Amino acid sequence: MKTTSRGAATSRKLLDTALGIFAREGLDGLTVHSVVARSGVSLGSLYHAFGSADGLAAALYSRCLGAWLEAVAAALEGKASAREVVVRIVVAYLDFAAREPTMARFVHASSYASFIPKNAPEIARHVAEKLAPIEARLRPHMAKGRIVALSPALLEVLIIGPAAEATRRWLSGDERLAPSVTREVIPLRVWKSVALVPRKDTSDARSTPPGASRTKRVKAQSSSSRTRRTSS
Repeated sequence: MKTTSRGAATSRKLLDTALGIFAREGLDGLTVHSVVARSGVSLGSLYHAFGSADGLAAALYSRCLGAWLEAVAAALEGKASAREVVVRIVVAYLDFAAREPTMARFVHASSYASFIPKNAPEIARHVAEKLAPIEARLRPHMAKGRIVALSPALLEVLIIGPAAEATRRWLSGDERLAPSVTREVIPLRVWKSVALVPRKDTSDARSTPPGASRTKRVKAQSSSSRTRRTSS
């Protein structure tokens, strides 16, 4: 048990150090040797914990994205309408970016990094686990026809996608898309894009052109008037 605890502490120290190096030097500065030098952990211990430099980067990616999704899931606790669930997801996503910009920047900077495809199955399992409680809050509203019924992947793109793109551009220096700005606009726009509004039966609308009903009434009235004049 002590070995497991010591190993977990070593892993946390290496990941904390790696994130600090990224904050100062970006992905280019994040190397095995820089992490070992600044953490004081041996190279052997690093390889034992993560297997490789890519394994370390993948673990850091999973940690950052996992924390992000956990923050979103935590915002969904308690009863909430379909609209409240969707809005809370978007707001929580943006608030985490504002609160933890280094983690958010690492996630976005790593989108096309070589370590992602190399560790895709493990990352996918971790992300799916973190997304599960969020999807669980959306599923009943889909079943009851309150929001559009789509696959989890498509719903993620529709609900989180706009906030993710705004965050990416803000992290790249576009202050017009700072979370303090976008949280006032994007959440409700996202809700409107996935909400299903109950509609009246329009089965006849497809075959009846606009104004046709009024035209029929006018014709009927004219025909009735002519009948009365003829009979008189």
